[in-house]
Amino acid sequence: MTGVPAELGRGNVRVTWTCRDTFVEVELIRGDRDLAVGLIMTLPALCQFCGGNHCRLTVAAPAAAKAFAHLRSHAANRSQPPEELA
Repeated sequence: MTGVPAELGRGNVRVTWTCRDTFVEVELIRGDRDLAVGLIMTLPALCQFCGGNHCRLTVAAPAAAKAFAHLRSHAANRSQPPEELA
């Protein structure tokens, strides 16, 4: 994946949910907070996406935070999660 041009600034990726201990549902927001793109990807793909696109990762709600923490812990049992999400 290629990164976005620096002049677009840093984006925000907000975790909204996880699915089947495999997928992460997120909203990508860059610039206008009223405009978001929904994405679904695996945790390793999310790490690569956030790093390549200079995104800050946040979690939308307590339920999403709990589900995301479970996914990270599940991934840690299989292999070491990337540092930016640890």
